[in-house]
Amino acid sequence: MLALAVLLLRRRAAAPPAVRVLALAVTLFVLADVGYGYLQLHATFESGMWPDAAWLCGDYLLLLAAYRADRPAVAPRSSGCPTARSPSRTACSVFWLGTRTSIRSAA
Repeated sequence: MLALAVLLLRRRAAAPPAVRVLALAVTLFVLADVGYGYLQLHATFESGMWPDAAWLCGDYLLLLAAYRADRPAVAPRSSGCPTARSPSRTACSVFWLGTRTSIRSAA
């Protein structure tokens, strides 16, 4: 997977921002998987260690890469979700609904 990320970045001199974010997400997943394997091999892995944080950051970066791929190259800054006509409005709404639901269930 890491080799695929490197190939995606080397294909063009100027990779789109979404591809760079996607490559960083894949890199985090690979590092977290290798770290988890090492820690599990030595029976020292505990929940909440750095591989968990790397997986969580990788998930966030995957969402960010999908969001950035859907946006035009130069867009005016706005607050909140995109307009109702934009396909990413649904993704933004689902993300915020999931966040609100997880916060309510944690309380």
